[in-house]
Formats: sequence, C-alpha cells, structure tokens
Amino acid sequence: RFIKTHWAMTSILTGVVIQVRELLDHDRMYTFYTRERGLLRVIARGTRKFLSKLSPHAMPFSELTIMIAHGKLIPKLAGVETKQDFRGMREDLNRLVLGLSLHEIVRETVREGVADHALYDYLIEAYRWLSTLSALSSERLRFISHGLTLKWLGLVGLGPKVDACVVCSRPTNEFRLLWLSTAAGGVICNECMAKDHSRFADAEKVSEDIVAALRWVAEAPMNAMLGVALLPHLSALGTIQSAFSAYHLADDRQVTKFLSSINYDEYKHTEPVLVS
Repeated sequence: RFIKTHWAMTSILTGVVIQVRELLDHDRMYTFYTRERGLLRVIARGTRKFLSKLSPHAMPFSELTIMIAHGKLIPKLAGVETKQDFRGMREDLNRLVLGLSLHEIVRETVREGVADHALYDYLIEAYRWLSTLSALSSERLRFISHGLTLKWLGLVGLGPKVDACVVCSRPTNEFRLLWLSTAAGGVICNECMAKDHSRFADAEKVSEDIVAALRWVAEAPMNAMLGVALLPHLSALGTIQSAFSAYHLADDRQVTKFLSSINYDEYKHTEPVLVS
C-alpha cells in the first residue's frame, strides 16, 4: 500500500512506463507517460536491489497508479500499484516489438508536463488490442506498426491530413487527381499543385483508393488493420508512413530499425488471429 506523506509534497497519478534506465549503483530513472501530466521522469531509489518493493510493480505494459514525491530537483518514485496488466505484450516477440516502437514515438512527440487524455487513452487501447494478437506474418507485422504510427501522428497533428486539400481546404472528394506532400502535411488538389508546383517539390500523385485507405486507417478501429480490404495497399501505406516518420521523427529509432530488418518469416508466422 501507499505510504502516507504530506499531501502538498506528493502526487498520485495514473501512467505507464515507456523507458527505464539504470542510474548509479542501485537506482533507476523511469520515464512515465501519465494521464494527468503527460511525460514525467522520476528517480526510483534502490530499485536495482534484489529486495526492492517497487521494481516488481513498475513494469512496462502495465497501467499503474504511482505516487510521486516532489523534491527540489527531480521527482522520486514513492509508491506504485498495478491497475491493469497487459502481460501478453511481454510474452511475445511481435507484441513486444510493436509496443516498444510505440514507446519510441511517444517519447519523440510529446512534451514533459503536457497532458493529453486522447493520446493516453490511445496508448492504453493499443496495449489492450495488441495483447490479444496471435501469430503475425512479417508483412502484416510491419503494416500494424505503420498503422499504429499513422494513427498516432494524426492525433498529435503531424498528418497525413487527407480530408481536404491542405492549401485551399476544399474536401478531397471534390477532386479526381490528388497529390500527397510530406512537407505540406497531407493531400494537395491538382489545382493548387498547378499554381505552385515548385512549392511542393516532394509531392507525388496518389489514387483515391490510397486516400480512402489513409482515412480508414486513421478513423477505423485498430482491428480494421487485420482486414483483407487493406491488403492491396499495405506497401503504399507503409511507404507513406515511413516518409512522414522520417520527416517528423528522429532517424535513430532503434526498434523501428530492428522491425525493418529482421526476417520474421524465419518463425513461419501466419496471418494474425485473435485469441480469447
């Protein structure tokens, strides 16, 4: 149970562990993504000791209730309880990689001390859904990673925006010929491209089907990424996601590199199914 401390010096928050680093001989630095305060880094004294009471509970892929003691410099972890555990995320390589990839994106796209309930709820929803997935083919695994990233980029305002032309704001369903610009953040109509083609040098033509698929990935439930309707567009959607990630995010994301290079087909995985 939580220890009792003066209320003015402590905070009780709900959050998840998205990074753990060793600190000194016996301590750790935890990075939490919290519902109430966004990204938060705290020191956990003695958590590398064998008899630590905090470290068994401060597990990644668990939603936690955490008590933070506020000091003069860096907050300290004073208590932790498990609210709900998505242990399936830690028991399978595919789920683990997808979860760690999400953590990299969270660390790069949110600021410390800035709360966003929609982003937090999305992360918890992703944990819950991913923990139900069984065998994944390498192609589908990468696409789920692309899809989750596209959804997150849309939530934080980094695109791709596909409902209307990012220049004139006219709805995309009024145009037959569309372009997609990573630098501009989304879809551009042919008229706007004709007026200032040099401004959008990176733009490439996209079909109505691709625009519809991008909209579907952004708005549909996560389970839609398992459907066969998107199979013809997996490669194109992956290319678009990679372009937007390369433009907005750092290029040293280790989990993303691992996901792109490993040959999962060696494990002879099949298409994903849900397990009860």
